[in-house]
Amino acid sequence: MKEVSLTIDASNIRAGGGLTHLKEILSSQAFLNSKFTRVLVWASQATLDSLKDFDKLEKKHHAYLEQGYLKISIWQYFILPREVKSTNSLLFIPGTGSSRMPYITMFRNLLPLESRETRRYFFSKTWLRLLLLREIHKYSFKNASGIICLNDYCRNHLKGHVNVNSSDLKVILHGLSDKFKKNIGVNKRKTGDVFRLLYVSVVDVYKHQWEIVRAVKDLVEKGKRIELILVGPSYPPALKKLNEELNRKPELNHAIRYTGKIPYEELVDVYSSADAFIFASTCETYGMVVTEAMGMGLPILCSKYSSMRSNFGSSAIYFNPLDQESIKSNITLLEESNELREELSAKALEFAEKRTWENCAGATFDYLFDKYQEICVE
Repeated sequence: MKEVSLTIDASNIRAGGGLTHLKEILSSQAFLNSKFTRVLVWASQATLDSLKDFDKLEKKHHAYLEQGYLKISIWQYFILPREVKSTNSLLFIPGTGSSRMPYITMFRNLLPLESRETRRYFFSKTWLRLLLLREIHKYSFKNASGIICLNDYCRNHLKGHVNVNSSDLKVILHGLSDKFKKNIGVNKRKTGDVFRLLYVSVVDVYKHQWEIVRAVKDLVEKGKRIELILVGPSYPPALKKLNEELNRKPELNHAIRYTGKIPYEELVDVYSSADAFIFASTCETYGMVVTEAMGMGLPILCSKYSSMRSNFGSSAIYFNPLDQESIKSNITLLEESNELREELSAKALEFAEKRTWENCAGATFDYLFDKYQEICVE
């Protein structure tokens, strides 16, 4: 049987959504059934250890992958191309990157290409880093033989920034772990009970948690029984803005709870404690936390900006996170209507049920095999 090889450069995948994506597609039945007979994954030892073992999966390591950016770049530029050529592989870089060899990559970080959002960091080290990433991303996309996008918004946004052929862009939706697919019955809330509103995300300058805090405080001051739970790590300048808002009318802080970062394994319990989910980001590539909340059956209040409508369609209520009246009126609408919460919960569950890693993996390996035939078969 002729060997059909795929090499995956996972050198910059260490944690978070990138690692979840890699682990899920490489443990799927679609991977085992794919037309690739050999898949070589280059990564740090910790990343390799997190992957399941299969006969067709070869875990590859190099000492440079445990070191800094310079050593990893040397490995990518001088060592990896020899490995790819020796196995006649297609090169897949699931974290945005480039190579001297033909490669397929992914568009999974919208922020560097959103000028309005990067200006929120002006003038800081993060702003300079995002400007550098913008150029790195553009170079990567311009020279790629194929790019996987997570939704139509990102696909169209990319075409507006980089001269790429539409035929080289493929939209493949992320999946959702089964552990988040639980109908927790949030609509059993009785009139007069505290309305628990959950926001899970890093506290950052484009996430606008302080705007939600301000709105909730104003509603509580007017007699609404609402509790806002904020979960996630923080970017210091954004945390400062959040604390400034918490210090405004501190007598209302009993309605606000900020937990900081919570282990990923505990998020199911966090979602289970809520009556609804709110998401106020003005720049989002995909919105995995929103998808997780949908899988739990939570009604969704979502920012109208960025890729949100492209991702979630009619499964959520959309608001302007930069407009206090928009925030307050939509929270009130959801808090007061059992019927609306039931409708949104049903839509959320229906949406989440269609998001499977099996579907994601199947579409990914089919696309990569098509590119293999185009690039590697003489």
